[in-house]
Amino acid sequence: MITQRHPNGQKRVLGEVCPGRVGTKAFAAAIRLEVGIVAPGAAIGGAHCDPAGFAGTVAEDGQLGFADTLEVELNTTILPTETNEIDVRLDAVRDELKANIDAQTPALLISRRCKVLRKAFASHYRYRKSIHGGQETLGAKPEKISPWADVMDALEYDLLGEKGMYGVVNSGSAGRQARAATGKVVQIQNVSNLLG
Repeated sequence: MITQRHPNGQKRVLGEVCPGRVGTKAFAAAIRLEVGIVAPGAAIGGAHCDPAGFAGTVAEDGQLGFADTLEVELNTTILPTETNEIDVRLDAVRDELKANIDAQTPALLISRRCKVLRKAFASHYRYRKSIHGGQETLGAKPEKISPWADVMDALEYDLLGEKGMYGVVNSGSAGRQARAATGKVVQIQNVSNLLG
């Protein structure tokens, strides 16, 4: 997910990168290409990811895991989130979905370019249904159906990493305004035609 926190506190999802099964260098190239399209001239200001993305790193041998390799390829900092617990990640997104900046401004805005993420929100990021004794129930976790689960996971990790565990637990408009005031905002111009 390529995102921006606007100074008013609104989270903007400007682009998505869903190349399928590719190597780390090809993934980094796809990210650079999408950033160049949605935010020409903008630098990649860092990222958050699943802590499991750092698995495989062996400092003594100089071997890098996926996240460390991507960090080198993109010349940016990638940080693991404090947890990969699904309920906390879902709450990080729910906070944005339930909030408004003001009467006309939603807290989360997703670009039309994000076709996979939009479809995930609309129908493809879902819980498995099962029937036990004639009673329909939903599973405890969303189904892992790629690419929809992948982009939703990316958004969850982005928001969780930005807010932190404390911010998710103590979510709300005051926290959103405080995050906007920290200066962790990439100024991107002329992207309003991509959003909506």
